[in-house]
Amino acid sequence: MAKERFVPYLNISSRLPSTPDPNLLQTMGGRGFPYFVILDPDGERVVPGKAYPQFRPMNAAGTEAALSGVVELIRARVRAEREPDSPALAANRKLLERLLIDGKVSDIAAEAATKVEGVDPILAQRFRAQEVIVRYTFSVRPLERDDQEGRRAAFESAAREMLELHRSGPSLLDPSLRIFSDYCRLVFTGALLAGDVAVAEKTLGEYRRRFGSTGQMRERIDRMQLDLESLKKRLAESEDSEG
Repeated sequence: MAKERFVPYLNISSRLPSTPDPNLLQTMGGRGFPYFVILDPDGERVVPGKAYPQFRPMNAAGTEAALSGVVELIRARVRAEREPDSPALAANRKLLERLLIDGKVSDIAAEAATKVEGVDPILAQRFRAQEVIVRYTFSVRPLERDDQEGRRAAFESAAREMLELHRSGPSLLDPSLRIFSDYCRLVFTGALLAGDVAVAEKTLGEYRRRFGSTGQMRERIDRMQLDLESLKKRLAESEDSEG
């Protein structure tokens, strides 16, 4: 139990030539002080990493989210070690390592893990959803900042893909998940493009429940509501014209 709950934490706040490991900041991938790192029990950096690239423990919510991800990984490893003959537990561990740690698990190995009998379906879905987001991020990276048409096309393509993922597997409308916001926005946009009012309403409702009390998010949520109302109006007008 102790191994499951122990999460090493490192705060690199200064660089002194006379102290041990004066190059620790560079070794851990940091660029400035202070630099905060969460390690697994073997000393491997997990945060900052793939899931939490800009980790700054400036508030309880952000710190708790990062810690919970690391604890989830540690527990999955412990379970896999306790039952080394379980392919499902080994697959769960691989998927979490893929989700959290850069370069730890290959594309092929992660995809294979999603097909193992008994694998956690939510973990498999999280992997697939994160891959949609990663592909979208890489697709817009080479675009010029003012290429709004190209960026919109890339976002809509990712939105259609995420909607199909949402329809075909378990829902990830869980505010505790790191990808919740991106997932909601992509599924919502995909639903608008597909004319799926039910999915759009459900997704917006969950998004509003999570972020509606945050002042800076209200404008975005209001725009999303207007887009949904516009879709409903277009569909109603289409039915009237056909009737």
